[in-house]
Order: sequence, then structure tokens, then C-alpha cells
Amino acid sequence: MAHLEGTHPEFHDTIEDDAESCIGLIYLFTNSLKQQGLYDNSTIVIMADHGYHGLSQNPLLLIKDKDEEHPYAVSDACISYFDLQPSFTEIINNPGYSINDELQKIGSKPRTRYFYYNENDIVIKTYGYASDIIEYTTNSTANQYEEMNKTGVVFSPQK
Repeated sequence: MAHLEGTHPEFHDTIEDDAESCIGLIYLFTNSLKQQGLYDNSTIVIMADHGYHGLSQNPLLLIKDKDEEHPYAVSDACISYFDLQPSFTEIINNPGYSINDELQKIGSKPRTRYFYYNENDIVIKTYGYASDIIEYTTNSTANQYEEMNKTGVVFSPQK
């Protein structure tokens, strides 16, 4: 597990530079695995800890199962990062387990998912303190903003 600070906007001039940096790091990582003969026999999960402004509820998630070979594909499975922990445990305990298959199965079932949003960067720079974290729910994909609903739960930092 690694958190890469250099992939954040404050290290680049534009969002395009930020994206190029992220893609470059992913390329270096996967290419290194290939050179060592580890890529094909590896399950790889690459996830952003958050999306970008206005897309915070829709962060990058790339998954390659062990022995999986096909071009990248986009999935509309309605999952959240909360769904990943049981899958990681299953990968360790079951060598034949497919995290992609499991997430597709989970994501195809109608259910409510929670996400949390704040505007910390803006508020900290403007007012000098962290903003409230607001809880939302959705039963749809993360990019359907009109389907997101505030629950009324707000986590307020001490000022």
C-alpha cells in the first residue's frame, strides 16, 4: 500500500499534468511487474483515495485479476470502496477468486451506498480550518449527481 503525494494537483500546473503523472506511475509499476515476471500471476488493485473537484465521489479504480488478459474496460457496477475489504480477504484465502466477478455481482444488486464530501482545500485556504463532512446516499452510479441525497448527517471538525 502506498499513498503517492506527487499525484495531487498542487504538484502540477493542470489537471491534465496530474492525470499524466498518475498514468505514468501506473505504467512504471505494471511494467516493472512484467519485467520481473510477476504481472500475469498478480491481482492488482490501483485506487485513488478521492476523485477530483466535482468528481470526489467517483475516484479511479483499476483492477486486474490474476491471469486476466484483455484490454481495459469500463464498468458501471454500483460499488463503493466499502465493498473492497471483503474482496481483499477473499483473494488471500482463495487463489481462484476473481475480484472483478465479485464486484460485478455486488454492483448489480440494487442497494443504497454512502459517500462523504467536503470542500476542505477551498475552506482551509480561505478560512484556515477544515469544513464539515456531509453524508450522501445514492442507489445509482456515482456520476449521476441528480440521484444523490443528503442524509442530514454532518461531521463537523473542531474549529
